[in-house]
Amino acid sequence: MSRSYTLSATHYAAGWVVPDDDNFNVRTEVNDLAIRYAKLPDGPDKEAAFLKLVECFHGYLIKYTNMVIRGQLPNPTSRVGKDAAEMLKKLLPRGSNPDQTVLSKTCHTLHLAFKTMTTDDIYDAMVMCFLRACRRYDPLYTDKVRQVCEVLDGKTFCQQFTADAVSSVVGFDAVGCIRLLVRKQYLVSVVGNQRKVIGYRRGPSWPPQQAFFESGPIGFTYFAAMWFRYYLAEHIVAAMGELESREGVLQLDRGITCIGKVSSHEDFAHSSDALPHADGNFVDQHGTAWAADTSLMETQLDISEMTDGWVRQTSDKLFRNLTTIERWLLQMIFRKEFNWVQISAMLQCSTQTARQQYNDVMKYLRGHVGVPEVIAA
Repeated sequence: MSRSYTLSATHYAAGWVVPDDDNFNVRTEVNDLAIRYAKLPDGPDKEAAFLKLVECFHGYLIKYTNMVIRGQLPNPTSRVGKDAAEMLKKLLPRGSNPDQTVLSKTCHTLHLAFKTMTTDDIYDAMVMCFLRACRRYDPLYTDKVRQVCEVLDGKTFCQQFTADAVSSVVGFDAVGCIRLLVRKQYLVSVVGNQRKVIGYRRGPSWPPQQAFFESGPIGFTYFAAMWFRYYLAEHIVAAMGELESREGVLQLDRGITCIGKVSSHEDFAHSSDALPHADGNFVDQHGTAWAADTSLMETQLDISEMTDGWVRQTSDKLFRNLTTIERWLLQMIFRKEFNWVQISAMLQCSTQTARQQYNDVMKYLRGHVGVPEVIAA
């Protein structure tokens, strides 16, 4: 399936423009809009306010949409690259070294969580993660922390207490406020058996100073980006988990082939040799025949690696008629994973010209293999 890098003309965000670095939305105005959204009751007005917030974050959501489609990590030294790296780190196993190579490989796999989805569908999935982040935003959070501190400052909670006991007094769920106070070392967690938190008590830094409550509502742009990354990573992990086992699909084991015969069903169930071969033509113990789709493996796709020598000259039928500059452009995009700013600097042209040149090359290549045209974003 070939995905376009742009939203369809009928999509509600098709007419929105991704702002330049020097033309972002005013942060205070976005914060005010978010506070208004959080205070509105559910209904048309709240939905309209949310749509305006989505438009304010359109460039942010498009960035992650393109990351999924292209599988390329933005410049790690840029603002958007650092934000993307924070999200990708949440997908790495604990203890992994989040260097550039590991993050790039992780970025290459994001499309697996959005299989069969169009660009519009991927963008809408980003909007749903953003909606969950917006729903979590509470402009009165600082005031709630103050109420919790006032309750904890009394004699009732001078010893060990639980979050449920505090919540019953203040009239709202105080778990988030208490965890914040623990992170700030105003409170200390009390750990019981199996390292489970059974309560809290005042810490050595108690009580918080007055300045701690004078920051006002938490900044929405910071809050939304932080929780969006969390919910997006959660969505990707859940979607990746569904790929592990799907009804009616036989997954091939890599590196182990089916060798010899198995004498009985019991031997079959415990034999590591009784795994389907990548060549297909496998019959299980019930007599059901399975076969892998190996048509792509049998297709003649003998394409050389995009090395510097390949850029200078190649005998590949698909690329030999391209100019050296055009092959260099493909190498920078698909091999070296440069961003458009880096590419335009290397080609000594504008980013718009570099994108257009890329679109022309891809149109030529797709015309040879019969794939629909895709336009660079």
